[in-house]
Amino acid sequence: MMTTVARNAKTAQARDRLVERFRSAGATSYHAAIAPGPLDRTEQTMFDVLKRIDVLRETSPGKWYLREDALRDMRSREMRITVVFMALVAAGVLAGVLMAYLGR
Repeated sequence: MMTTVARNAKTAQARDRLVERFRSAGATSYHAAIAPGPLDRTEQTMFDVLKRIDVLRETSPGKWYLREDALRDMRSREMRITVVFMALVAAGVLAGVLMAYLGR
């Protein structure tokens, strides 16, 4: 059974492979759209996610392109979520230390 960390890493790798596939093909504009080609299960899942959040946009049946601006926005949101999570963890640790110190 795969751990959550390993699953998240695998998903991130699939996303990075998809992004690289579109970038290396030059498919970053409407007129340069491509068919993504065969995808493994994790890549297909990530492809569906990127379509849903409009990072990948379809121009005609089966032809897609990468929206770099939407990808930047997605990564910026991910970073903000990470920073907030880290701040909450740090606040929890600090609260624990203070409670232990004051409980003496």
